[in-house]
This record gives sequence, structure tokens and C-alpha cells, in this order.
Amino acid sequence: MLLRARVSVSCTDRGPGRRRAVFYRNGGCCCRRWLRVKILHERVAGIDVHKDMIKVAVRSPGDKPWTRKTEIFTFRTFYGVLKAMARELRGRGVTHVVMEASGVYTEPVYYALCEEDFTEVAVVNPAHAKALKGHKTDAKDCARLAELFECGLLQGSYIPAPELKEVRDLTRYRAKTVQARTSEIQRLGKALESAQLTELPGQIAVSG
Repeated sequence: MLLRARVSVSCTDRGPGRRRAVFYRNGGCCCRRWLRVKILHERVAGIDVHKDMIKVAVRSPGDKPWTRKTEIFTFRTFYGVLKAMARELRGRGVTHVVMEASGVYTEPVYYALCEEDFTEVAVVNPAHAKALKGHKTDAKDCARLAELFECGLLQGSYIPAPELKEVRDLTRYRAKTVQARTSEIQRLGKALESAQLTELPGQIAVSG
């Protein structure tokens, strides 16, 4: 369910830093924060993931020559809505998608996007995006991610395939269960030792 859509001004207008953003004929960009940064991906989507909704910024060529524009959409996080969002992005010609890692909230968005034939779906470390020059606010997270990614300034992390993820989750769950069992055995052993009951006849010895 699309909740909201907005189209921002193109890069030929003045940005928040009062710098005029201009595209050069050689493909370089003077886009508010960087000087002559080359655009590597023509149509990019940046996604800011929250618990109940996501914000999607689509960066694409503007109506005027050598300009870029940003369209911002808001969607709910139901899986069916996420799949429709992925189809909508492909229908707009988006080839590259980027989002910040947000724990369990990122997974359904990522796997819904992977069902479509995007060239790349990247999940980046939030610290990497924050370390780059420029102000990063909640209202502009998705647009900033798209701007950084279209210039090749962000690199995605490794995300396992769904089949491999299930095996990894099961392995981690078993490791945590064994660790909890060992801790409980050690706690019980200390309790028995404090009560001087470690050598009662007919009982199984407690081992760490």
C-alpha cells in the first residue's frame, strides 16, 4: 500500500547548502555535496527501513538535460506490499537498490527485492554512510543513500541466500541452546557443591 509520494527539485536548483548543483557534459556532477562525482548508475533507489513503514527514494534523470530528480515514496511493511513495491521500482526502470542494515526489519525488504531482476540489491553498514561527508537526517536518509550509491560511494555487505540463511539460523540457534545448557549445568553443579550434595549415592554426576 503506497502511503505517500513526493517529487523533489532537480539537481539544477539550489540545495540546502546554498550551492548550485550542476551536471557537466562529461558525466560529472556537482551535486550539493561533491564536486564532479561521476554517476555510475542511472536509476537508483535508496530505502530507509522502519518497523511499520519504509521510505523509498528513486533517483533518475531529470526532465532537463544533465539534471537528476528524486521521487520519494512511503510504503507499509506487509510482505505483499513489499513485493508490489519491488515491481513498482522495476517498472520505473530502477536497476540498483540500496538500504541500510536494520536488523530483522531489513530481511523481508531485501528478499522481496531479490524476487525481481535488479542488477544489484545492496545492504550497507550504517556507519559507512554516516562516515561520508554530508548531513544525514531521518527525513532524507533514503535520498542520501540513493545519492551516495549512484556515485559508487557505498559497498554492500554479504547477504546469504534464503536456503543458506535457514541453515545459518538453525546452526546459530543450536549453538545458543548448547551454550545455555552448559551454563545451566554449571549453575546446578555450583548449587550442589554449596549444599555438599555432589556425591549422593544413586545420582548422576554433574559435569561442566
